[in-house]
Amino acid sequence: MALILVLGLVSLPASAQACNLAFLAPELPPYGFLDHGTNVGAALDIVREMAARQGCNVTVTPVPRIRAQMLTQHAPNTIIAPVARTPGREDQFTWLGTIARETVSIYSLTSSPAMDLAGLKSGATVAVLRNSAIERLAERLALPNVVAAPDNTALVRMLEAGRVDAIISARSLTVNAMRAEGMDPARFRIGEDVAEFDVAAAMSNGSDPVVVRRLRDSLQDMKTDGSLQEALLKYRITPPPDKSPIATQ
Repeated sequence: MALILVLGLVSLPASAQACNLAFLAPELPPYGFLDHGTNVGAALDIVREMAARQGCNVTVTPVPRIRAQMLTQHAPNTIIAPVARTPGREDQFTWLGTIARETVSIYSLTSSPAMDLAGLKSGATVAVLRNSAIERLAERLALPNVVAAPDNTALVRMLEAGRVDAIISARSLTVNAMRAEGMDPARFRIGEDVAEFDVAAAMSNGSDPVVVRRLRDSLQDMKTDGSLQEALLKYRITPPPDKSPIATQ
C-alpha cells in the first residue's frame, strides 16, 4: 500500500505547477515516531516546515527505516529524513541538507569497567543498530564480537541486562531510548566517541530539480531564522555545529 501511495503521488510531470511530495518517515525516535497513533518527531516537523514555506503539499507515510531508504531510491519527488549522510550513501540520494549531527559513542554500565575501542577489539561483546551506518562502522573497525539489535530500545535493554559489554550508538537516539524505558542515566557510562554523522534530509535521485532547490532554500532559511534549532530542541536534540564532522575512526 505504501509503494502504491508513493507512486501515485509522483505521477505528475516535472513541469506541473503543483508541488506534491511524499515523505517516507522512518520510525527512529526522537526524529520520527508514533505517539498515540499520531506521527510526530523532529524530522517530521522540519520537513513539513520546509515544504510549507514553498507551498508544497506533503503526504506522510510511516515506513520501516530500511524499507524507507529502498523506496526513496525508486520514487521521484520523495523525501526521507532522517538519514545518516555517509560516503557510501552519497550517490544514493539527492541531498537537501543537514538537519542535525549525531555523536556516536561507546556506552557501558557504570558498574562495569570502562570500555573503549581497544577493549572492543580485544573481544568484548558490543551491540549496534542493525542495517545502520553504525553497523557499517563496526565492520570497518573489524570488531570481533558484534551483535545487531533491531532498534535503539533493544540496544539499551541489552546493555542494562548485561547481555553485552557495551553498545555503540548515536547520542540522541540512545538518550531518548533510555528515557522512554524509564532507565536511570546514572547507570550508564558514556565512553569514547568513535564517529560523528551528519543527519540529513534527502530526496530520490531524479526528483524535480526546481523542487529540490526550493526545499534546500527553505532548510537554509530555517537555519538562519532559528526555526530548525527550535524544532530540534523541542525533542532534546542538540542543533548541529557549523564545523565539519570529526573523521570516522
